[in-house]
Amino acid sequence: MTKVLIAGATGYLGRFVVQEFKRRGYWIRALARNPERLAEPGPFLSPAVQDQIDDLFVGEVTKPETLAGLCDGIEND
Repeated sequence: MTKVLIAGATGYLGRFVVQEFKRRGYWIRALARNPERLAEPGPFLSPAVQDQIDDLFVGEVTKPETLAGLCDGIEND
């Protein structure tokens, strides 16, 4: 199974990206700053995606020290 990393999974577009990758059978690691937001629907009817994520990585892109190991095991094709 191909593994992907989706940054911004709690945002409007990120939620739909998670949903589509899962529909296509991918294993998903999501980067989220606030993981609680994944459990609730987002703005403008964007779906809750917590149950579609295989691995949750909590970190912030603006804080590089929180991203160590983020890409470990992710495909690089």
